[in-house]
Amino acid sequence: MSTTSSFLKKHEALYKEISEDEKFTDYNVYDSENSLSLGSFPAIGIFLGTSTNTKESLAYVPVEYSFVLMTADLYDRDDPDDQKNKQYAMFDLIESIIAEYGYNVVTDIEPMISIAFGEGSFITGFTTMIKFNA
Repeated sequence: MSTTSSFLKKHEALYKEISEDEKFTDYNVYDSENSLSLGSFPAIGIFLGTSTNTKESLAYVPVEYSFVLMTADLYDRDDPDDQKNKQYAMFDLIESIIAEYGYNVVTDIEPMISIAFGEGSFITGFTTMIKFNA
């Protein structure tokens, strides 16, 4: 797929940067929520967020892009220590990614606990929004 939008090109570049980084080869990297739900864990996700434009112009001029960054892994619900250990690992991972690339974080890092699609498995992890100036 060929894209012309700077917002979409930035998303493709972020995905490529993380997925090709040798520091993160132990993780599956996904560029959409649907690919994550059909994928394998542990995982890193970099998803489309918002494109903000300036209100001072009558023309559309993007000034800021934001993307969702998340980390997630499956845990054994019958083992309370497993959930805690996976939470610790996913928090360390999201902090490592932010530090590695110097991302500007615009929301608090928030916990995520839910049931993964299809498997009936439980996942835990963290999510935040990162931003870039156009």
